[in-house]
Amino acid sequence: MKRWILPTLKLARVRTLPVVLNKIKKTITSFKKSLQQLSTNSPQRMFQSSLKK
Repeated sequence: MKRWILPTLKLARVRTLPVVLNKIKKTITSFKKSLQQLSTNSPQRMFQSSLKK
């Protein structure tokens, strides 16, 4: 049993690693995008939009 469990685990790790890395990259890029949106929505703009209301 253990003889084939270990190699399959290693294979699974190797296969899932790129997927996990991709997910991490996606989350980082989305986080950066949200940060950029926050920086573009500067306090002045927020203030102006609140005044318009």
